[in-house]
Amino acid sequence: MVSGPVELWSLYLRRLERRPVPTKCCTSFWMFLVSQLLAQCIADGRVTSFRRMFDFCFWGSIIPIGSHRWQNFLAAHGPTNMLVKIPFDHVMYRTPILVVFHIYIKLMQNMSFGQALKWTLQNNPKVQITSAKLWPVANIANYLFVPLPLRVLYQNVVLFFWVLYLSYKTAGDKKQADEAASPAAGPARTLAVALAALAANSTPLLLPQ
Repeated sequence: MVSGPVELWSLYLRRLERRPVPTKCCTSFWMFLVSQLLAQCIADGRVTSFRRMFDFCFWGSIIPIGSHRWQNFLAAHGPTNMLVKIPFDHVMYRTPILVVFHIYIKLMQNMSFGQALKWTLQNNPKVQITSAKLWPVANIANYLFVPLPLRVLYQNVVLFFWVLYLSYKTAGDKKQADEAASPAAGPARTLAVALAALAANSTPLLLPQ
């Protein structure tokens, strides 16, 4: 009888087969939660913002909706040549989703849309350079060796460390956000931004499978 990690892995695979998207969303949520928790503890020595934790965890819980569909689209209709597939994936998915993430996180900090867009235009290019160094290399192994059902999980593992980096980078701008925005975003605004982020992450649902 299997036990311990082997049993948990078998359970995960069974859930992944039966309910792939909810399973990936749940896994991503927990990875974003732990990553944000660690980022705050590393930066400040303790948890300093449950609101930031909520913002990151919500994003983590919805991003697999699009990435699951995108991975299926790439496998069925995307380029087969790895020299084309890697840059195609990065330009068509990684680059825009990082822009959307930055706008989302600044809107959740209660910046106006104009302020969030201005901040993103100023700061996103630097993070895009780091992203371009990380994701193409990480995805070479993903597309060569990882089975399709596990590719989002593999990317979630990479995302764990990527979120640590993003959390640390955006944490330094919290004071600027507080100065430019009201003390706290209300529930109506939070709901509106969350729905907009969900819609953006659901765009790949339009792709053929």
